[in-house]
Amino acid sequence: MLTKKDLLKQWQYSFSFPLVNVNLEQTVILKQIEQLIEGSFQDNIYILYIVSELDIVPVYVGRSKNPLNRWKAHFKGLVRGQGLYEKWRSLLLDTTGKFKYEVGLFVVPDSVLSQPPIPGFPCTIGSVEYQLVSLISDTYPNTLLNHEGNRR
Repeated sequence: MLTKKDLLKQWQYSFSFPLVNVNLEQTVILKQIEQLIEGSFQDNIYILYIVSELDIVPVYVGRSKNPLNRWKAHFKGLVRGQGLYEKWRSLLLDTTGKFKYEVGLFVVPDSVLSQPPIPGFPCTIGSVEYQLVSLISDTYPNTLLNHEGNRR
C-alpha cells in the first residue's frame, strides 16, 4: 500500500519552474507565471513548494481561475509579512528578503486533471484541492501554510 507521501509524489506532475534563490523580484516571477498559464483563465490548482536538502516540500495549495492575479496578492502579502503572511515570510524569506530555499510552483489546469491524488476519490478540481491539502498536512505538518485542512 502506498503511503500518503507516495500518493502525493505520484500525483505531482505538471508544469513547474524554478525560482532559485532569487531576490524577491515580483515582475520576473509574475512573468514566469504568465508564461506558464499562457493566458488561460480556466480553473487551476497551484502548489508552492520549496526544495530542501532532502525533499521537495509542498507548502501551499491554492485554486484560482487567474493564478497571475492571485499571486500578485500573495506577493504583496509576502513582502508585508503581516497577518496570515507573517508565517509565509518566516518560512520562505531570510532577513534580507531573499528566498531561503529554491522555490517553485506547480500549476495544474482543470483540463488536465485525469486522476485524483487519492485513488477512488472524486477528480473535480475542488475535491483534488482538498485532497492535496489533506495529504500535505499529514505528510508535512510543520510547513503547510494553508489553514483549510490543517490539523488544529
